[in-house]
Amino acid sequence: VQKVPTASTAPKGAAKPPAATKAGGTGAPRRQAWDLKGKVSDMEGKIRNYQTKVRSVNEENELLKGSVAQSRNRLSDLQWMKLSVQESTVTRLQTSLTNAQEEVRTLKETVVEQKDELHAGEMERRRLHNMIQELK
Repeated sequence: VQKVPTASTAPKGAAKPPAATKAGGTGAPRRQAWDLKGKVSDMEGKIRNYQTKVRSVNEENELLKGSVAQSRNRLSDLQWMKLSVQESTVTRLQTSLTNAQEEVRTLKETVVEQKDELHAGEMERRRLHNMIQELK
């Protein structure tokens, strides 16, 4: 037995109720106005989804706060170390400067003493030279 196709006057799919229509072409399908349980279920799903996202963001926020605190502590430690190194460098350079200034003072005194000795020696040489000239 073969079934003979017959033409229908009803549009195709007219016997089926529309399952879902999309709002704006994106997102989840919209429910019928009478499907309140479905809408509540959808909203509860969205709430759970948002709560999960909030928890995730809060966890990430806490991790970032911890990271910021660690970075601040590290920065503080590095600044303290830098200050300590600078202070020791300043102390070392001040000691070096003081030693160099003392050496310069000592050398100047030596130069003055040697000039005095040279002058005294030159005066003695002239006196002796003059004595020799007188004896000739």
